[in-house]
Amino acid sequence: MPNTIVSAGSNSGICENVLKYDFSSSTTLPDTSYCDSVRWIGGLGSFDDPSLITPIYYPAPGETGTIDLGIVGYGLGPCSNDTSWMQLTVYPTTDADFSMSPNDTSCTEEVITFTGSGPAGISSWQWQFDDGNVGSGQIVTHTYSNPGTYNVMLIAGNANGCDDTTIHQRIVVDVNIDFTINPNPSCMGSSVSFEGNDFGDNITFTEWLWDFGDGNTGIGKNVSYTYNNPGNYTVSLTVCSETVNHFLEVLPTVEVNAGRDENIFENIPFDFNNASTPATDTSYYSLRWSGGLGSLNDPGIIHPVYTPAAGEFGAITFMLVAYAYAPCSNDTSYMTLNVFEAPLADFTITPGDSVCANETLSFSASSTTNIVDWLWDFGDGNTGSGQNVNHAFTAAGDYFVTLVVNNDNDCSSTVIYSVQV
Repeated sequence: MPNTIVSAGSNSGICENVLKYDFSSSTTLPDTSYCDSVRWIGGLGSFDDPSLITPIYYPAPGETGTIDLGIVGYGLGPCSNDTSWMQLTVYPTTDADFSMSPNDTSCTEEVITFTGSGPAGISSWQWQFDDGNVGSGQIVTHTYSNPGTYNVMLIAGNANGCDDTTIHQRIVVDVNIDFTINPNPSCMGSSVSFEGNDFGDNITFTEWLWDFGDGNTGIGKNVSYTYNNPGNYTVSLTVCSETVNHFLEVLPTVEVNAGRDENIFENIPFDFNNASTPATDTSYYSLRWSGGLGSLNDPGIIHPVYTPAAGEFGAITFMLVAYAYAPCSNDTSYMTLNVFEAPLADFTITPGDSVCANETLSFSASSTTNIVDWLWDFGDGNTGSGQNVNHAFTAAGDYFVTLVVNNDNDCSSTVIYSVQV
């Protein structure tokens, strides 16, 4: 009888994720001659029917690499058996995955970065973005023009032809944003609140980016900021590719100075414009002076004129208020006006105001408000000092005698009487 002959067919390979090898797909099929029966052996997995010439082999979980599989042909009658072997190589799958940045939600026209990952040996990275566009490479970028839910697919393959397919969902939204500014206008040096509005879309998957218009920026849906300089600013909020602008007016700080304390004498109006240090102000809406028992010609101007009330002496406190534009704070400053009682110059002439030449006259001044100086001018080129003085005119004529008195507050008064000689 002829000898039993078997052939296991050609060596072959499959990818791990294929899960089975069908011998009927071999390049060279297994074959037998003069066999009573056959049986496949080898491997850690299992055959669907090891008695078939072209069975299906199922590798065991984790069984990769080269697997020796043999076919045993049992001879007819007394004839010997025959065995043939082939090698089935199970190639590991690529087991790829990918990440997205930003994460799983983004805005229309926002650039998304897709980064593939997997074991060494991956040679092909093919992307399908589910909007009709594709890409290749381990790291790719893509933008979606329309909102929707997209199934992004990565097919990663190695040199052995083993592919792995991974799908992640991408949500793309068309954002609608706005913001409010409180207060507007605002004040230099005061905190301003900016509150973003997404109209209920709960946009938390991306950053809210602020530009305050003065070179400074912020991040967050709701932020606050303080401006150090007055002016008009364009504030911008950007979320994804959407940008909204609003204008903000920052008002300057109101500052007022009522000036230095001043001294005047009674019955003399005080002009604030003539003060040694006049009052100053900046950036006010309106002004108001108040104080004293007398009257201000216009309390709403920076340099009014004050007329003391009759008998109003001593220290008078004036308050100057500069009213700011809302919502800024007003500013207040104070000064003191000291009103001193003025002396009253007067004198008597003895024996009278009509005398003979070379007759001695006595001039006696009255005393008020702590007078410290009595200065006399007799009108004939002669002068004198003191509260009481004597003088004789040597020539006939009409003379005007002048008395100037000064008190301890440096206030003065003058009186003039005529003398006939």
